[in-house]
Amino acid sequence: MGKVSHIYNQCKRGCCDLPGVGEHPGTPILVFMVILGGIAGGANGLVGILIGSAAFLTIFAPIYLWGAYERAELSDKLDTRENGR
Repeated sequence: MGKVSHIYNQCKRGCCDLPGVGEHPGTPILVFMVILGGIAGGANGLVGILIGSAAFLTIFAPIYLWGAYERAELSDKLDTRENGR
């Protein structure tokens, strides 16, 4: 498995509920910030809402995915420690 696909799979796993670490604590914050961006751009109609949401998403999504990756790696490490693999 290549490094890029490993990172992608870990980020995808980390966004969900994982054994040993639970749910991603940043999910409600990310949703709130994207909605806040939409509200901030809302004065310019639907296009403003979409642009505002996209702008906030480009700022906060990488931070969210970084946390998701770290959570997945921690879950794997805890699983290895518990199962002795």
